[in-house]
Amino acid sequence: MSTPEPLVSVVVSLFNFRDLIGPAIESLLAQTYRHLEIIVVDDGSTDGGADVVAAMGDKRIRLIRQENQGPSGCLNRGMREAKGEFLAILSGDDVALPDRIERSLAACSQPGVDYVFGAVEFIDHAGRPILETSWADGCFPVLDLSQAELVERLFSQGNLLNASTFFCRRSALPEELFRPSLLQLQDYELWMRLAARNRFVVLEKPLSRYRLREGGTNLSHPAFTTDLRTANEMFYVLSRAFEGLSDELFAKAFDRQLVKRPSDPLFDREAEEVRLLFQRGLSSSAVAASLRLHMLLDKANHERRHRLKDAYGLSAALCFKMDADHQISISAINHDFSRIVKGAVYYGTETSEAKRQSFSYSVDTFGRFSASVDLRGLPVEGCLRLDPWEGREFHKIILESLVWEDEAGVAHVIDIAKCPNNAAVSNGPNFLFATDDPWFVIERDIGIRSLKIKGRALDVSVGEVNLMARSVIISDGAATEEGSLAARFKSFLRRLKSKLRSSLRLR
Repeated sequence: MSTPEPLVSVVVSLFNFRDLIGPAIESLLAQTYRHLEIIVVDDGSTDGGADVVAAMGDKRIRLIRQENQGPSGCLNRGMREAKGEFLAILSGDDVALPDRIERSLAACSQPGVDYVFGAVEFIDHAGRPILETSWADGCFPVLDLSQAELVERLFSQGNLLNASTFFCRRSALPEELFRPSLLQLQDYELWMRLAARNRFVVLEKPLSRYRLREGGTNLSHPAFTTDLRTANEMFYVLSRAFEGLSDELFAKAFDRQLVKRPSDPLFDREAEEVRLLFQRGLSSSAVAASLRLHMLLDKANHERRHRLKDAYGLSAALCFKMDADHQISISAINHDFSRIVKGAVYYGTETSEAKRQSFSYSVDTFGRFSASVDLRGLPVEGCLRLDPWEGREFHKIILESLVWEDEAGVAHVIDIAKCPNNAAVSNGPNFLFATDDPWFVIERDIGIRSLKIKGRALDVSVGEVNLMARSVIISDGAATEEGSLAARFKSFLRRLKSKLRSSLRLR
């Protein structure tokens, strides 16, 4: 006798997607795996979208109507109503690829796997593939990571998993699902809690089509109010980032960043957590670190305070300094917000087409940022081209550090001043660009695992850039006339771009 197929519950969130919910449901009805229940939760729509679902008539569809409770309340209702052994999520404006459930179920049936995600294809409002660069590029990379590596990556880089590809064994869900109080980071917060429990698998082949709606109406689309809310929610999420992590998993995830090994008698996990928050590089994490440090010192006895100061550099004096820091004051009082910036690394050889690895990072109100780019699997030889941002983001950048790690995990500090670049003006770590396509070239002759960047980016007008470019002094010490300088600078760019094209096959 054959084993019956397990039931898979798919929870679809619906809020004013009347013109998009049809394709979403149809993509589920057309799945290669048929044993489904489709739970559509209408979260108080006012456009008649629920009526579209009700008219579809398939017995596998179950429609639940409720007053508006936000995305967390909507998904939580559907997840609690689910009856299947396995559970999947799909936003009512996205589309599942035909074999999404079949492939997710196969991956989740592997020993030790409880959660499955996958890559996505980007489509526009009309459902057409998006071929040009968009704000969502690099948001959901496909990463083959261990549980410890995923914990570290989620903490250090933010959300990198798409909810419309989520699939799990229902018994592996915690009692507390999505936090109802969160609007921007509810999925990110849940993924962090799940990563502390069990193993994730991220499938390389896309599972869903993620729709970028017209008018920038996606909840995660960059906007002032979105960035503001995200920064404030990030404070909450990072304040609780280490909850649920066993000491063993904590040590594996952050091994390279710890001050003391767990075997060291001076090891203090709370102190390590405070330092990790300080190092995270966001305004929100700095506020969280300051709060945690206050609480840690308040409850520490005299002996522990001495250990915290001697072993970790954590003291009341640091509290005084951090509380007087303008960045933290702005964050706590004026609701400082950060914005997400997209960058890219291009790489290749003379015999292969150049490849592109996108990445994203947060830049706070004061321009401070740090980014880490996973570059494992690159060819050993050749150059890298780093585009710190793509499009009109900034024109001035101060690179405080540029470090790459080889396959053995050894860090190599790059002399930034010696990197070929297309800056109009450069002075040590300061670079001023007169272009919307800034880049640096990094030469290497051994395998590379990651590239880490830290610095400060500033908004400077193009006019100011051009003015400063015209006042550059050439290396022979003599001031050069504007026309001659422009000609020499353009000639330099042509030579460098020609070299790049031949070695990297760029553009």
